[in-house]
Amino acid sequence: MGCRIYNGPETYNDRANSIAIDDSGNVYVTGETDYNNSVSAGYATIKYNSEGIQQWLARYNGSNSNPFLYFTKSIVLDRSGNVYVTGRGTPIKYSPSGVEQWIGNGINISKSIFLDSSGNVYVTGHGSGNEGDYETKKYNSSGVQQWARYTGPIYTDQAKCDGCG
Repeated sequence: MGCRIYNGPETYNDRANSIAIDDSGNVYVTGETDYNNSVSAGYATIKYNSEGIQQWLARYNGSNSNPFLYFTKSIVLDRSGNVYVTGRGTPIKYSPSGVEQWIGNGINISKSIFLDSSGNVYVTGHGSGNEGDYETKKYNSSGVQQWARYTGPIYTDQAKCDGCG
């Protein structure tokens, strides 16, 4: 099968940050890409089939005037083949074919994403309130935020869910 290399449109600073594999052996990689001469960084999520052939590529660079605020840290799949990514900026749900389904209101720097058996999505990381506080948000399967919890006020507070996203 060999190695697969992603080289973004501007051939500058592409980085994989997380990987997931589904029951059929499809591989999903998410990270960051810089595709406008170092001006417009953003999410890049790629699906490869079990033979390593790219099936789709989805990019997101937000609507913020400072697009360097967008990069992914974590990816998770549901049983229906939907793909969820999160990082700095916002969580996003993609359909099995890579079509954006919803974009949630984000956490400053999300570290992990987790799905429960009911299809709810949980995101945790550095909070968007006081710098250094951590925040956890719950979204329903349609991307509607159900609640958010913050902690602090100590600068070094962080949240990370090892092994769950």
